[in-house]
Amino acid sequence: MTSSIPSRAHGKKTLIINNMQVDLLPMIQDASRVLEHCCWLAELAQEIELPIALVCHEKLGALPARLRKAAGVCTTFSKCHFNVLDERGIDIFRTATPGNHWIFAGVETHVCILQSALALRARGEQVSVVVDAVASRSVLDHEVALSRMSRHGVELITREMLFFETMAQSERCDYLALSQRFLDGRYLRTYGE
Repeated sequence: MTSSIPSRAHGKKTLIINNMQVDLLPMIQDASRVLEHCCWLAELAQEIELPIALVCHEKLGALPARLRKAAGVCTTFSKCHFNVLDERGIDIFRTATPGNHWIFAGVETHVCILQSALALRARGEQVSVVVDAVASRSVLDHEVALSRMSRHGVELITREMLFFETMAQSERCDYLALSQRFLDGRYLRTYGE
């Protein structure tokens, strides 16, 4: 039987968490959920050795301590452009990281995430946006940005989709432990009941 898992499941991915900063978060719709989900993504990335970049706008304050802890040792960029690719240091990160599948989380969906994702797609790179880990100040802006990105070939995924695409199979030696930790074990079959 031929595998139906997309080829990207086996490629190298890079997680970019954008503008999750203390001065901006109070203005974002459902910011506590987005922060929780970005921390979840960062912790998963640490476990599976997925490169992480925390991108911060220069004027929006510090990163929450919880996110810094979840991301561990990672690349951090300061920026002033909305499109992260317009910053000088990002090209060094892009060439130093193997692969070309970029996964975005953070804020704001309709500004920095949108502009960066579309710029990467214009360069022919594969881009995914984790829809349950992005947000904007306005629900309308968030929804329209997701729709626009999808029309331009950006893949809209969820945290669980990323988890399973990265795992690729249940026979991985770390699947049970990671499923228990990141999915609360709800996909694990209970035997003997």
